[in-house]
Amino acid sequence: MPLTAKTWEHDPRVEASRAVYTEVKAAVEAKKLATIELPDCRSEFSSMALATDGHGVPRYFSQDYGSEDSATRTFAYYDTAGHVRFVMGKTGAVPSAWIEVRFWFDEHGTLLWKTRREGGEGPHYYLQDVDRIVVKDPKRFFAEHTTSQHCPDEQ
Repeated sequence: MPLTAKTWEHDPRVEASRAVYTEVKAAVEAKKLATIELPDCRSEFSSMALATDGHGVPRYFSQDYGSEDSATRTFAYYDTAGHVRFVMGKTGAVPSAWIEVRFWFDEHGTLLWKTRREGGEGPHYYLQDVDRIVVKDPKRFFAEHTTSQHCPDEQ
């Protein structure tokens, strides 16, 4: 059954996505996951964090990136199979623009629902494309953006 503006919040699939978010957030806060934080060697204003469980499955991935006049932070939460289940992104840009997006996914990584809020003065074109925001393979993405073999200036 397709989700609607009236039904999405209490749909069992969205509730399952929320449960993954709650579980992983608690595990990150309790330091129960192995977390690595590194700068993104391809971008001056970027860093990321990857948290994995005891089996090496990615459960949490965050990115911070921006420029001299904007900053974006994304947070992704993955289930025990490593499938993305919830992503939130926040951007601030001068002089006072802000954007917040949220994406809920089912157990196959298929987008169920998304929300977007924005306000303030300035550009609001950030965080538009779900495919650019959501990292479905965070281990590969992390390796490609933080290891010297992928960053020629580091060699």
